[in-house]
Amino acid sequence: MDSHNDDIMCIDVFGDNAVTGQRGSVPMIFVWDSVTGKKKGRAVLNKGANGLQCVRFNCDGSQFACVDMSNGHCVYVFDTASCEQKFMHKGDSNKIYDICWSKENKDEFCTVGSRHVKFWNSTANKVEHRGIYGADNRDVSTVSHCTVTSGPGGFYYTGAANGSIFVWNDNKLVHHVPAHKGTIHAMRFDDATKSIFSGGADSNVMQWNAEEINSGKATATRTVDMKSLVRAIAVRPDGELVVGTRDGNIAIVGTGGDMNVIMSSHNDGEVWGLSCGPDANTVMSSGDDNRCMIWDIENRKM
Repeated sequence: MDSHNDDIMCIDVFGDNAVTGQRGSVPMIFVWDSVTGKKKGRAVLNKGANGLQCVRFNCDGSQFACVDMSNGHCVYVFDTASCEQKFMHKGDSNKIYDICWSKENKDEFCTVGSRHVKFWNSTANKVEHRGIYGADNRDVSTVSHCTVTSGPGGFYYTGAANGSIFVWNDNKLVHHVPAHKGTIHAMRFDDATKSIFSGGADSNVMQWNAEEINSGKATATRTVDMKSLVRAIAVRPDGELVVGTRDGNIAIVGTGGDMNVIMSSHNDGEVWGLSCGPDANTVMSSGDDNRCMIWDIENRKM
């Protein structure tokens, strides 16, 4: 088979490779050439996996890890070139929402989810270690974590449901820093600026200095209001951000905070109506978000 046969649930890109994972009782994973779109390889999970929640390449692109949607929320590692499965282990009885590899060790990664954080080494004798909160942080030891990113020096940063950024090193909690009002849904580390970008339910994208976050005394160096809950963040080589929001928009955020929405969509649910407008370049749509939208097809904007 040369393509997915159900909803694509997750994607990651590393250099000229892209990996995608789908929903389904026997979900498929594809590796693609990110430039040409040509299929490079395919892997199939066992029946009952129910789909892929998240997927991510490791620090040198030689492997990718993913988490399925089974009751065991199993964690897998595959070789990128051959799509051969190298590792599989039960993840946690609670849901796992995100996964991220170490920036320096090609076999180490972190998973986060409902009421837990785990640290993994796919080649070690003991492959998993739970995050250790310590006696001073017992009050936050049951918080859920929705997203994770990694930085140099073995640091991981997790975004929590209470709006805080948690800083981890060697599976131990170092600090937790208040950041957003509401759940943090997206985080990315930028190597060029040594910054962490976080996005949350308060509609804000915030930039943090990594050294300050590591010390526990951070204040945001930049805040951009996206006008909707932030779902995903990517950092471009030129420092611009690509941000996806719950209302279906994708926007480019410049280094100066300027915003250019490159795709708009209906906020929630289904599109119910579609009709041509008064001229050849106009289309109108309506949906169960109670909005009617007019689209400029030629310029691909609302």
